[in-house]
Amino acid sequence: LLRSGLISGRMNAAALDAYFTYLYVPHPDTIFEGVSKLGPGEALVWEKGDVRKEVYWRPTFAIDESWTLDTAAEAYLDLARDAVRMQRVSDVPLGAFLSGGVDSTSVVALLSEVIESPVKTFTIGFEEAQADESPFAQRAADRFQTEHYVQIMVPDLVEIAPKLVPYFGEPFADSSAVPTWLVSKFAREHVTVALSGDGGDELFAGYEWLHMNQRVAKYRKMPSGLRSLVDAALRIAPRSPLVEKFRRFSADSFLDDGESFRRRQTCFGSEMRAALYNAELGEAVAGHGADLFQEHLDSGAGLAPEDRMLHQDLRMYLPDDVLTKVDRMSMAVSLEVRVPLLDHRIVEFAATVPFHLKYNKGVSKRLVKHALRGLVPEELLAQRKRGFSIPIHAWFRGPLRDHFREAVLPGDALNKEFLNSDRIEKIFDDHVQRRENYGHHLWALLMFEHWLRYMAHGSKLKVSI
Repeated sequence: LLRSGLISGRMNAAALDAYFTYLYVPHPDTIFEGVSKLGPGEALVWEKGDVRKEVYWRPTFAIDESWTLDTAAEAYLDLARDAVRMQRVSDVPLGAFLSGGVDSTSVVALLSEVIESPVKTFTIGFEEAQADESPFAQRAADRFQTEHYVQIMVPDLVEIAPKLVPYFGEPFADSSAVPTWLVSKFAREHVTVALSGDGGDELFAGYEWLHMNQRVAKYRKMPSGLRSLVDAALRIAPRSPLVEKFRRFSADSFLDDGESFRRRQTCFGSEMRAALYNAELGEAVAGHGADLFQEHLDSGAGLAPEDRMLHQDLRMYLPDDVLTKVDRMSMAVSLEVRVPLLDHRIVEFAATVPFHLKYNKGVSKRLVKHALRGLVPEELLAQRKRGFSIPIHAWFRGPLRDHFREAVLPGDALNKEFLNSDRIEKIFDDHVQRRENYGHHLWALLMFEHWLRYMAHGSKLKVSI
């Protein structure tokens, strides 16, 4: 696109602001002015010289209160079983990612019902126990007698980080892209197609940010005077990652549901971004008025707050972060990844199920777990969700610390044209000194620097605001 001369190479300030906010650029924006993305379920039609966008499919949330836990669980299992059966059709070797979580385990369980030979399953783990899901995956593999492949990794992030940039084309800083790339690379040694469990969290309330929002809503019912006292005490408490976590929880109780939900999906908050940007970028960002997060949230108007949040995840986070990450990282190694839990029939079904059947009294993906009882080991249904992540906070105090200092902080770093160096150094120092966990913020800054270098080297065009 840049070399064609059809676009200027100027950055879209709104998209860059969204990147530092959410760690990805939501559609329809891209990082470049004059280039847009199609949204999910949209087609671009060219006809007789005219171009138009058409929406060919979009799920409609229409809650059906007649569902019970038993009937919804039965319907879900029937749909999931058929989706896996259909998507396992392949002329080339096929396997599945297996983390040991509810969704990937359920896909493997259903896949093992419809193929005669053992399912090939793939897991990566890390030496840090908190980030290593391989023991859970092994239990699932044993239960379904899969041909299981495990790799415990000590990845070289200094080498990997710049390698991932070209596959996204624009800044992208969901750090789970790293394990997604690693497991895809590992699986590609044995198969050409893999099934994954992506989508289950967005459809059936699996994310911690949604659960925390429910806890904040309960805490918000306490008298505001009492909450203000707690908030004041937390503000003067010595800084630490744990204190900061309680501080954010307390602050959320003074926001409405939508803003609290947004805050939990936000990396750099508004004050941090204002301090991070230099004067030129700050002025450019201030000039844009689009709020894509709010637009997607508002498109669920009329739904209960918790259903609006699921709707927003489905419209923005799922396609622009999760599916983008899986698509780019798998195709980077020529692996086709299929997502049976996002069969359109399952999505349409999920949009009719009352929230209390998805999450209730601390139990997430309630109807899914109910459907899988007797099929999936109970201990795997009961485990706390960990997510497909890397120990990003620890690594920026260890193997990535010097790399960040050498790549992002020097006077000739390309980010200096857009960002405030003093603010970056403060964020880095606060993290290294354990005053706060800023691992995700530092990864966003590092990936932005690597993207700028890639653009400068690959396009020979100056990226500007």
